[in-house]
Amino acid sequence: MSELPPDTVDMIPGARIGDTLRAAREAKGLSLKEISQTLLINEQFLDAIERMYAGGVPRGYLNGILRSYAGHLGLQPDHVIKTFNEQCGAVSEAPKMQEIVEANERSRVTMRAAVGGFAAAVGIVIVGGIGYAVYHDISTRDPVEIATPVNGARASLFVEAETEEL
Repeated sequence: MSELPPDTVDMIPGARIGDTLRAAREAKGLSLKEISQTLLINEQFLDAIERMYAGGVPRGYLNGILRSYAGHLGLQPDHVIKTFNEQCGAVSEAPKMQEIVEANERSRVTMRAAVGGFAAAVGIVIVGGIGYAVYHDISTRDPVEIATPVNGARASLFVEAETEEL
């Protein structure tokens, strides 16, 4: 079994990283099944990586599997991950902290605008409803009703009062 030096990725010009991983594995005389059993990684995932099919590995596990696989073969894990993501078009699974902060800030600003717009709409509906209710109440009243005395029984409190009692 011959060992490939850690910088093998750079030594095979024009080779895709999947081919380099396969060549490193075969140079050590290992099968996918043996590596699968040693690293406790599904053999299909290792095969998908060698075929450069990122979709064959569950989301969130690609970089970890690449790291373990490359380390087991004696290759530089960080370089293998970077090269795989570049060549395969896979998106890095670990977004930079700044990207996370910016995304959170954008969603926070959007949420504030939505809540503010909703509050303004509710306020308009409430004020409009009150205005309509007052207008509707006044416009539909009978003018005689409006002029009815407060006590509702007689025109004056003193009409029926006896003058002697006063």
